[in-house]
Amino acid sequence: MDILFTNATILPMTAAGDEPKTFMGAVGVAGNRIALVTASGSEADAFRTCNPGVRVIDCTGRLLMPGLVNAHCHGDMTLARGLGDDLTLLEQNQRFADTSWFYTLITDDDRYAARQLTYCEALLAGTTFQMENMYWGLGARSSDAMAEIGIRGALAEDIRRDFSQPDLFLPDSELLALQESCRAAGQQLILGGISEEDFEPRRVRAVSETARRLGLRTTCHLAENTWRLERVRREFGTGSVDFLHRNGALN
Repeated sequence: MDILFTNATILPMTAAGDEPKTFMGAVGVAGNRIALVTASGSEADAFRTCNPGVRVIDCTGRLLMPGLVNAHCHGDMTLARGLGDDLTLLEQNQRFADTSWFYTLITDDDRYAARQLTYCEALLAGTTFQMENMYWGLGARSSDAMAEIGIRGALAEDIRRDFSQPDLFLPDSELLALQESCRAAGQQLILGGISEEDFEPRRVRAVSETARRLGLRTTCHLAENTWRLERVRREFGTGSVDFLHRNGALN
């Protein structure tokens, strides 16, 4: 469907220096491509003429801008919203350890619904690309949950099946199958690495080797709190980023 957004306050995110950050104008979409961004009324009229049947949306009083990118979220946790308020991550780990962060309390269908709720809320807030850092794997259903909502995105599958067993990695066959599901849906598969409390040179190198072997990029939590950073400094005499660099984990 061709769409023409008119009378919009446009924030193109391309202004330099003292240039105006916004302008009044129109944006034309032809198929799945942004074909026009203009402040010219005549150019907007020409787009309307060249695209018979175009749907025109009057954006008077509204802001039109590129979609936002959420580079890290845990959609599985949406159903637990509020339960960790005012707790540090360490306190949450201690409080919720007996249920493995609610894993024993909810089903795969619950997790599927939680992710879809997350993606719907993201779209309503202007996010058009979501990076899902999957707390628990759902196999091919992970890709389906995102595709059904229509948001673009990437799926980060943790290399560990069980966080309490950091040396037990998912088999290549499982990761390759999920990678194929993602490709078919126009998504990217990202390999989730280990957290700083589990940093060991051999583990970090093994994660990197798996990523290189399968042609995947990696992601991990990094220096997000003092106790994790302090552990790396105490054990290895350096910071988290330098530790990863020394062990060949940074591209």
